[in-house]
Amino acid sequence: MRKGKHYSFELDEITQVGFKQKKLLFPLILGGVVGSLFLIAGFNFLINIWLALIIGLAGMLLFYYGWVGSQTLVIHTKVKEFDIFIDQITSPLRAFVGLVNEYFILGKSKTLQYYIIMSESEWTEASSLGYVDEQPTGRRLHTADRKPENLLVFLLDPTEVPNQINYLMEESSNEVLPYIFGRIDIDHLHHVSN
Repeated sequence: MRKGKHYSFELDEITQVGFKQKKLLFPLILGGVVGSLFLIAGFNFLINIWLALIIGLAGMLLFYYGWVGSQTLVIHTKVKEFDIFIDQITSPLRAFVGLVNEYFILGKSKTLQYYIIMSESEWTEASSLGYVDEQPTGRRLHTADRKPENLLVFLLDPTEVPNQINYLMEESSNEVLPYIFGRIDIDHLHHVSN
């Protein structure tokens, strides 16, 4: 949804998602024509020189605005390319595009897997309860199974769990990272031995 307009694409039809700086044709053409014509008319004394300079300068600024263009989210399909104008490319949007390209388009054979890291005492408590207790700020998910010392690593398939997974901005690293919310049934966790 963008400015009241709804866009939807079949995942099988999308070949890639990315960003592009798109030139704006209307301001480019209008600014170039109006700016140059009024400057020529002013210097030939066909109209008031100050009026010609002001309108000519405005036309040149419009031309510059069209040349610089605007940022777009580009969706490449098998048939054509769709440009959706956006105000700015934010870190969460960049992370979403990366996730879509890596797992759902370019790596259709890949499976998206996350890892949960916890201490032995947390795991003992979770085993007795039958679930990993929820944390108010969510539990950080990892995308690599590297085992930190004295901690346990568990594989989690996000398609198996009913829990909500959100990508949140971590201010210290300025990265967008996955977090899972709610209680996690221990049947969904598979221990990774290192």
